Parts: sequence; C-alpha cells; structure tokens
Amino acid sequence: MDTTLSSSYNPSFVTAHDGTTAGAEAFLFNGISLDESYFNIHTTVVGSGEIRGFLTQVSGQVPEPTTLTLLSFGLVGLGWSRLKKV
Repeated sequence: MDTTLSSSYNPSFVTAHDGTTAGAEAFLFNGISLDESYFNIHTTVVGSGEIRGFLTQVSGQVPEPTTLTLLSFGLVGLGWSRLKKV
C-alpha cells in the first residue's frame, strides 16, 4: 500500500486532514503509533469489510522467539523422521 497516493484513502479522510495525502498520511502514522488506527478492506464480495483490524507498530523482534522455537522443533522432527527411514 502506497500511503502517498490518494487512492489509498477514503476521500472524506483526506478532506478531514488538510485535504492532502501528506496530511492524511501523517494522521494515519500518528494513529498507528498510538494504537488507534483501524484498517478495513472492502470488496464487492464482502461490502462490510473482508480484512479488518487495528494497525500496530512492529518492534525490532521479528520473528518472535516463540516462532523460532517452533520452527526449530519442526526442523528437528523432520530430520529425526529422515534418520529413522534410512
């Protein structure tokens, strides 16, 4: 999503924030930093919104340690199953 394009925003959102995409972008990013920005993607199939939720900033810890642990166990299990077959 390119936040510098007016097509990324609802026209009334742009109008309410200085009437420019720069103003809308600044307001959006400020809302993200305060955990107050809500994202909702509408399609012709699901007009009320198909993908929705609050936007949050991601800290520098991606992927999470839990994810890495789960991946490690999966790889060990895969290696173990290969050793048993030989």
